[in-house]
Amino acid sequence: MLIVACLAAVGPLMAQVRQELEQKLASGDAAAIATLQSASPLEELFDVLMLSLRQQFGVHSNKIKEAAIMAIKRTPGHAKVLGDEIDELSNLSGTGRSRERKFYLLQNIASPEAVAQLGRFLFDERNPEKDIPLGDGSFEAPNSYWAANAIGAALGDPLSLKRKPGYYGLAEVKSWQTWWQSQEAAAYKPQPEPSSDPSAAPAGSPNQTRLLVSESPRDEPDEITPLAVWAAITGAVIALVFLLHQRRKSR
Repeated sequence: MLIVACLAAVGPLMAQVRQELEQKLASGDAAAIATLQSASPLEELFDVLMLSLRQQFGVHSNKIKEAAIMAIKRTPGHAKVLGDEIDELSNLSGTGRSRERKFYLLQNIASPEAVAQLGRFLFDERNPEKDIPLGDGSFEAPNSYWAANAIGAALGDPLSLKRKPGYYGLAEVKSWQTWWQSQEAAAYKPQPEPSSDPSAAPAGSPNQTRLLVSESPRDEPDEITPLAVWAAITGAVIALVFLLHQRRKSR
């Protein structure tokens, strides 16, 4: 029963600690910013980055934004997490603002991995609401529209198109699709995976390519054993004790 009580207490306590961190960030607390860069979960970093982009931390917003971006870039798989979330949301209605937010995060992270994920959606015409012509002022648009605007901003508008990122129409989207198919985009696209196995498929075949991101292929989940369950419970209890200790020290 004690373990169950400890597990139940972890969630609210984590939320309170997170709120305290945001308050310290808003005051420009240097230690809080250092903590943000070294030990924050990825989803928390995404939230802090979005808050800083909205200037929610006042005069400290730009400093916190840079700290969050640096920490995100050091996290393996950071861009694929957002890309996979976009892919999932693209099959659900009423997700326009959520999809736009994640494209906006990739745009501002602007790492090679983030650009690769934006390119992933340049030809994706999914729009879970309905098909709306580009340029009519409507919020909803296919993924190709959000991806093109985001990749243009992330790379600093290198194509010098008539319209600036954020105001693209169909012509600008097509220009970025053409760029993605060119040699200039090769650094962000799948590359041949070297192999020493003479019986392996020829270089460049689908099973020998990978995106230039830090993720590893997803393995099949292991069987859940009693030892794994107890390890998870022990980890939660240790986390709770550590958080309580940290709060006492800060008082």
